[in-house]
Amino acid sequence: MCFYALGNAQTKVKGKVTDIETNEGVSFCKVFFVDAKKTTSADFDGNFSIIGPVGSKKLGFAFNGYDTVFVELIPDTQQYITVDMSPVRNEVKKVLITGGKKENPAFRIMREMVKNKSKNDGYLLDAFQHESYSKIEIDIDKMSQKFLEKKTVRKILDQLDSNNRLKSEKGTLLLPVFFSETHSEYFHNHNPEFYRENILRTKISGVGITDGSFTSQLIGSYFQTYNIYRNYLNIAGRDFVSPVTDRWKLYYDYVLEEVVDKVDGKFCYRLSFTPKRTQDLAFKGTMWITHDEYALRQIDVKIGKEANLNFIEKVNITQEFKQVQDSGAWLPNKTRIVLDVEQIGKTPGLIAKSYVSNYNYVINKIRPAEFFSSKIVLDEDALSTDPTYWNTHRSDSLTPEEIRVYGMIDTIKNVPVVKTYTQIVDLIVSGYKDVGKLGIGPPLTLYAFNNVEGHRFRLGAKTNHKFSQKFFAKGYVAYGTKDETFKYYLRTEARLLKKTYTILGAQYKKDLDQVGVYNQFSVNNYLFDAFNRWGTLRQPFMLEEKSVYINTDLVKGMRQMLKLSNRKINPLFPFRYYPEPLTSPHLDSQINVTELVIGYRFGFKESHLYNDFDRITVPMANKPVFKIYGIFGFKGLLGSTFEYQKFYADVKHNFRLGLFGRLNYQIKAGYTPDILPYPLLENHLGNRTFFYNSASFNMMRIFEFVSDKFVSLSIYHDFDGLIANRLPLFKRLKWRFHATSNLLIGSVKDENKALIPLTDENLRPLQKFNGLTENKPYAELGYGINNILKFVRVDFIHRVNYLQGGASPFGVKVSVQFSL
Repeated sequence: MCFYALGNAQTKVKGKVTDIETNEGVSFCKVFFVDAKKTTSADFDGNFSIIGPVGSKKLGFAFNGYDTVFVELIPDTQQYITVDMSPVRNEVKKVLITGGKKENPAFRIMREMVKNKSKNDGYLLDAFQHESYSKIEIDIDKMSQKFLEKKTVRKILDQLDSNNRLKSEKGTLLLPVFFSETHSEYFHNHNPEFYRENILRTKISGVGITDGSFTSQLIGSYFQTYNIYRNYLNIAGRDFVSPVTDRWKLYYDYVLEEVVDKVDGKFCYRLSFTPKRTQDLAFKGTMWITHDEYALRQIDVKIGKEANLNFIEKVNITQEFKQVQDSGAWLPNKTRIVLDVEQIGKTPGLIAKSYVSNYNYVINKIRPAEFFSSKIVLDEDALSTDPTYWNTHRSDSLTPEEIRVYGMIDTIKNVPVVKTYTQIVDLIVSGYKDVGKLGIGPPLTLYAFNNVEGHRFRLGAKTNHKFSQKFFAKGYVAYGTKDETFKYYLRTEARLLKKTYTILGAQYKKDLDQVGVYNQFSVNNYLFDAFNRWGTLRQPFMLEEKSVYINTDLVKGMRQMLKLSNRKINPLFPFRYYPEPLTSPHLDSQINVTELVIGYRFGFKESHLYNDFDRITVPMANKPVFKIYGIFGFKGLLGSTFEYQKFYADVKHNFRLGLFGRLNYQIKAGYTPDILPYPLLENHLGNRTFFYNSASFNMMRIFEFVSDKFVSLSIYHDFDGLIANRLPLFKRLKWRFHATSNLLIGSVKDENKALIPLTDENLRPLQKFNGLTENKPYAELGYGINNILKFVRVDFIHRVNYLQGGASPFGVKVSVQFSL
């Protein structure tokens, strides 16, 4: 009886530790009795259970990055408590003091850990696969009282029962706008590295979500899981250095917090780490490394507001690792990501939370390369709304708050004012306003004014997913008040096969364009094209083009394009050429060509997402993309006056240069062996605007140089904080440095120049064209600052040579750039 009484007199405490700002569990938080040597750790979700001796009355909670919390208990009873922990606001950096030349004890553990990465990293297994359950929630938070009093917001809140409104643990109101669940199968081969995810079922509720098929491809486990063992983690286009990078000493300071910390029966070292420079794209946090394998058992990393990031107040990634079968390797079995988006001006913030649970691992079952031809595969029943499916396929049940979120989103998205705002946002993003089965737009092209057309009015439209998933049409009608001429454009496409994304298309265009701006392969940015419709048009011509084409994937990573087109070019500026310079003095002004274009694109390990009719390519980081084209003109076919061949090649590549940042380059080359008038040669794209255009030579004038053979090199290098993070002023402003260069080697044959006479039939002088001096490249070098006010980019560009004829040796170009 005495033993029974003593056992029941113990203080037994169960509960959960949560982040007061995000309401997410504080994974792996240390829980301890203040008046007894008894400790434990919370699990991945922040749940804990601890038993203390008789009379225990105070419990402590401590975790790196949070203020320590103490809770008074009722001694000798069983109780359940919820503990809120606040992130540290002014964290003092820890300093390890050692005597003499004694090495930091954390360094030995880090050396062993890095040495054993090849054994412990499960992504280096020949193959593995698993099932995944993931969920994502996005909420609007940080809403000011002024924002809440807005008429539109009050209409939303009035639709919600005041007792059912969602609040964070600190009492602030949350408006949920998205919640999803996904059940999938994930497959991974190592050498060569391929992955595939089969989306078996998704359940999506979101404001503004019209068709869940595209969204379903983005919310699987692949996009929510990161391999911490890699030296860099690419998150939203920015490279974050891992705390277990091979060069860990260059980026991080480490402290050995605990030599023996038991995690589910595994003895671990517990290390905390902080960036050497607070503005580097590096993490702070805690990791547990096993004693025997020196493997990651669990890790919690954070990126704070002091890092050189835009719009982000906090990023938190938590992972728990599992040793898979008898391989000895470890793979993440649970991952949680919390992204806290800051307020921009008077707008509220956002908080996005994702959770992934992996289970049922199978290792070293290698699958053929053909299996990975599609990276994201949506099951036929993926969008089925059968509620019983989730009862058996959720690896973790929904919390009561998550169940409420589903209902609240359904209420919010049906409020009329929300529907209106959703349509406005869609117009800004896509450029088109949906009206039934059509989209109308884009707004920037509705009006322009230039010397040829006068006032130009244009109305465009395209079909949307409500019209068809297999057929697409896009076009516009434009009219100029000065030339009193209608212009037209119509493109139609039909998807014949989804697996190979075989597209059969036809196009008709009759509109103005400019020599030196028009190029059938280069795609300029939207702002650049819209701006070039204004003011004085240089070397304008009326283009009438009719074409049919088919595009298809021949094999994995190789896409073929076949296009047959007829183009009529009617110059609206003084232009003449000799169609047969050696046999006839007769001059022509119009150009009529019929040509066959054969093109191939080679991309390595890319994945594809399907959005309604379109297929969006997600390139593989650090892998080049190659393009080659052959163009063959046929004389006499559909009135064509020339027979010729043209060849083009293009390669784009970007890769990490370690601590020196990321390098992006593009090499283009072209060769035209036949004699042609200059509108059919390569008119290198200049830039007369004050906007920076990555597709052009920004200090070159429009129609300044023409080539029949050329090679160009374009480089953009992002220093990624290497310089700016070490300069106090730039560090505080969070500005970033980059460098650019454009080089061009080209030439044009005398025979091509001889096609253009000095004067026309009435002895009026004609404009000649210039080619580059052979073996003397055109060069412009630049440097710049981006992230000014988080959006603005300024480039300072020096034109190195070819300065005769009034060319400017220096220029400043401005652009808008959105990035984290």
